[in-house]
Amino acid sequence: MYKALLFDLDDTLLDFKAAEDYAFKKLLQESNIPYNQQLFLQYDEINQNLWRQLEEQIITKQYLFDQRFTRFFEALGYDELDGIAAERRFRQLLGEGAFLMPNAKETLSKLKSAGYKLYTASNGVYQTQIRRMQATKILEFFDGHFISEMVGYEKPNPKFFDYILDELNLAKKDVLMIGDGLNSDIKGALMSNIDCVYYDFKNQSQANCAQYTIKSLLELLTLI
Repeated sequence: MYKALLFDLDDTLLDFKAAEDYAFKKLLQESNIPYNQQLFLQYDEINQNLWRQLEEQIITKQYLFDQRFTRFFEALGYDELDGIAAERRFRQLLGEGAFLMPNAKETLSKLKSAGYKLYTASNGVYQTQIRRMQATKILEFFDGHFISEMVGYEKPNPKFFDYILDELNLAKKDVLMIGDGLNSDIKGALMSNIDCVYYDFKNQSQANCAQYTIKSLLELLTLI
């Protein structure tokens, strides 16, 4: 039996896509920019490129935050808009996004009742993630939180997982990582020799990419 279960948050327990959609539309409305899907796709390309650079340790998270809306506004020709202020507002709006992935709360409740210690393991912003867990009423299920802003390292850096093991005083064999991110959750766990569960809710499964693959969070209840 694993002694600690580490859960990614975005797109594993929390529906980041729904929260992001809400925050982006609201931000554009407040900035007097008419929303259309093409605008989001333009922003998303900038954002995803920056996140890939972050995971590859090319840039810092602060650089990502400073740049994504600055570049987005520049691409649209809105040079008068403050990208850094927009970033702060965007994260506030993300924190209001109370959207869960299917069966997330039921799964956490049953795992907690079964005696498992549950922890978050996220690359997100600490206060934003805490607010979202409070809003979705899942914060109560966790015994602790390992969020990169506080840890000092980002997944998939093995130092992120080393920090968790040191804090919990556990061996690698005692820990299980659950997440949807092949390049962050799964790659990081495998590089650290920690067992992992790939939550493949998008049906993008790659053979032997993790010790376990699930399509529904409820599968965890019989898997472990």
